[in-house]
Amino acid sequence: MPKIAHCDCRGSLNSLNDALAGENGDAWLDALIRFLRKENPWPAPAPSPRVCLVQTPAQAQSRRVSLGEMLDDAKKRCGVLHGTYDFYRQNPEKIPSEWKGKQVFFPETEFGLHGNRCVRCVCWDGSCWNWDVSWVSYEVGSGDFVAVPASVL
Repeated sequence: MPKIAHCDCRGSLNSLNDALAGENGDAWLDALIRFLRKENPWPAPAPSPRVCLVQTPAQAQSRRVSLGEMLDDAKKRCGVLHGTYDFYRQNPEKIPSEWKGKQVFFPETEFGLHGNRCVRCVCWDGSCWNWDVSWVSYEVGSGDFVAVPASVL
């Protein structure tokens, strides 16, 4: 019987070590922890959020409206859907194709910067999604929309 060195054996533990040290090591570590807790180690991906795009009534009448007014109106009428921006930022392939040609603002991402209000947005530049930040004092146009929960409309 030939002698086999221990380092020549490829077993489950070595495969796990390779996976943990590899490119997706963090995902493998998270899966291992869930497995040891007797949870599903590879959960199904989260479904796309149910989102509608809205504009202000003033926008529909072609009146001049600031992004701040548009956001405040949308939040008052429809509420805010938390996590939408993060979901689409991590899964750009799930952004609805009908959003192309529009600039979509996410009210849950509003923040202050140097004493001014800002909000994150996404728009299609013809070849890929462009992620940006806008001042709320920006005057919105007919192609600007706010992402709100679909359940309220």
